[in-house]
Amino acid sequence: MRTFLYPLLILILASCSPKAQTQTGLIKLDTTTIKEKIINENLFITQCDTLDKRDFIISRKRKDLFVFKEMTFLYCSPSLNNEVIDTLYLNEKTRSWREFSLTTTAYWSKPDWYEVYFKNKKGYLFSNDLANLRLRASNVLVKENPEGVGGVLLKSVDSTHQLIDTIRLRKSHGYGIHPLTNNGLNFSKNVLKYRTYRESCPGTSSIS
Repeated sequence: MRTFLYPLLILILASCSPKAQTQTGLIKLDTTTIKEKIINENLFITQCDTLDKRDFIISRKRKDLFVFKEMTFLYCSPSLNNEVIDTLYLNEKTRSWREFSLTTTAYWSKPDWYEVYFKNKKGYLFSNDLANLRLRASNVLVKENPEGVGGVLLKSVDSTHQLIDTIRLRKSHGYGIHPLTNNGLNFSKNVLKYRTYRESCPGTSSIS
């Protein structure tokens, strides 16, 4: 009888040892660390702010950007209420690698903010201050629906980024614009071809 009691007593003492209690505590600590990691993955941290990633749709996309207004600002965070860290001027170029769209406006075709590196500074540009495209051959900036008025606004600038002329064109369902170059006509260098489209109806053209 005594032969079987000693191993049984040893097993009981081993299960109640301080080492086993320490291992149980470590398991609880690991669980807490995992929870904190999940919380941090939902946050987007900038130089001056901490944002909830669920408020944005963030996508990686390379895009050349050109300033459409006389000047715009580089912000430390994608918010107009945050610190300005630099200034960009009309027709100044930079490049974006990441786009931010607010979840409340994500159904629109353009993002709300662009993340850029400008003069070795990481910051964010507000999309409303930027051109939709620049026609390289004629150095013309194109902006859709400027100031919420509608239509398409063109700005012609010179090599020193000074404004030469501005013209507003009407737009229906869509538009197309390009310079008349490489067509054999010497006088067409600064001439643009612009077409606007309406929603097509059965039996009619969609070009107006």
